[in-house]
Amino acid sequence: MLIGTALGLTTALSITLAPTFGDSLAFSVPPLQVLVLVVGTLACSLLATIGPANQAARIRPAVALRIAD
Repeated sequence: MLIGTALGLTTALSITLAPTFGDSLAFSVPPLQVLVLVVGTLACSLLATIGPANQAARIRPAVALRIAD
């Protein structure tokens, strides 16, 4: 997520600094909103993986190795 955020901000900066895009634009990063988005995305991804991770943790390794799909 941090790499994606950094790449997104870098892309936005390079677009705003391009002479064909417009000279009247100013680039600014709202740090609180970016932090809320990153933390919110992390929390949602953790909540989405808790159930399957707990279910997989209940299976003993020997039984999991014998299961063939």
